[in-house]
Amino acid sequence: MKQALILLAALSLLAAAPKKASYEARARQELASIGAKIDRLEVRAREKGVEARQRIAADLDRLRGKKGEADGLVEKLKGASEEAGRKTQAALDRAIDDLKRAYRDAERKLGAKKS
Repeated sequence: MKQALILLAALSLLAAAPKKASYEARARQELASIGAKIDRLEVRAREKGVEARQRIAADLDRLRGKKGEADGLVEKLKGASEEAGRKTQAALDRAIDDLKRAYRDAERKLGAKKS
């Protein structure tokens, strides 16, 4: 009986691993896409001149900070147990949503077109 429980627990962990790896890959891809958008936003601000750059400089710094935090959560997810992984995943989902919101706000502030 004890061996059956151990086997079930091991199978459960094996089944969760591909889901976590898939989620991790999607999160990395989404963060890379957001990072590219941030870079393009900075380029557009430079092209619009000094005033535009100054207007969103703090926003760009905040965006890069938030992205760094989200990248850190992806790394934390890598070695997390199943329970810690679920909590980290939820925190990462919130961080990505917050990052997207902050990006849209900065974009509006600049008056840039959506990318």
